[in-house]
Amino acid sequence: VILQEPAGQSYSISASPNPADLGATVRLFVSGTTPGDSIRWTASPDLSFSCQNCPGPELTAVESATITAIITDAQGCTTKLSLPLTVNVVRNLYIPTAFSPNQDGRNDRFEPYPGSGVERVLKMEIYDRWGGLLFESDSPAPAWDGQAAGEPLNNGVYVYQIEVEWIDGAIRRYSGEVNLLR
Repeated sequence: VILQEPAGQSYSISASPNPADLGATVRLFVSGTTPGDSIRWTASPDLSFSCQNCPGPELTAVESATITAIITDAQGCTTKLSLPLTVNVVRNLYIPTAFSPNQDGRNDRFEPYPGSGVERVLKMEIYDRWGGLLFESDSPAPAWDGQAAGEPLNNGVYVYQIEVEWIDGAIRRYSGEVNLLR
């Protein structure tokens, strides 16, 4: 977006990346300012900026919004520029399909691997094939070591349920199977 001022002053604003994935850090830029100019950033809907009065703030991509920069020059003339910020709501969460708790230091625990946009893991549950609860955790970084009641479990297929809260407030439940291989 470029707006020509009558006195020949030209400002522009941009965002990078744009579009941005959910949870990504977006850097805003304004060009054409001169010493003495002041800048104020706003967003609709409201987003949190790293600073509202600097030329290059950052924000976390939570939802699509209209970003506005209000620039006031040394003579008191005000220019208002707006830019649409598009947020791709891609929910990245990697959940392995197998693990090997054999104490070799590799894949010894079953745990979800959150991507950008995950606020926190709320809960993880592991069940046997008859529906018996073997493991439950509400830790923000849950990990199952392949044991139940302190005893190692046999090779087999187990069922997981994982509840995740995303940065945009959405709560999603994921379920599937994981292979325990010793």
